[in-house]
Amino acid sequence: MAGFALTVSKLANGQLKIQWLGQGVGTYEVWTSTDPYFSPGDVGATLLESDGDLSYQTPLDLEAYYRIRAPGAVEPVSTTVGQIEYALYQGYTKLGVCLVSSVNSWTALRADMKTWPNQGYLWDPVAQTWLTNAGLNGILF
Repeated sequence: MAGFALTVSKLANGQLKIQWLGQGVGTYEVWTSTDPYFSPGDVGATLLESDGDLSYQTPLDLEAYYRIRAPGAVEPVSTTVGQIEYALYQGYTKLGVCLVSSVNSWTALRADMKTWPNQGYLWDPVAQTWLTNAGLNGILF
């Protein structure tokens, strides 16, 4: 989502730190949601903090997304940053395909990688399950 830029980093103390540049206002609202496409104030979004700080720290969670609202700024809402934790498994791991990428099939993904994986699965974020074995026959994602 368009908006002013946020940076996110993992601190040595296990906290997640979100930072942003000043937008010429005195108050910044930190919002969170489990929906990566949320807007501040949406149903399910939570206001965590409202003050003049240009950063926010939070414990690492399994999955959370954050946006900053700067009431009165020329660009009043930030981009979205998030934290997603998932397990890595020997021999394979989950790969995300960018929605604006030209890679839109198993064949294209294999051709784009240095080492050729031998199978892939389509993740359904709504159902939170793997849908399709997109194996060597080039099934489209």
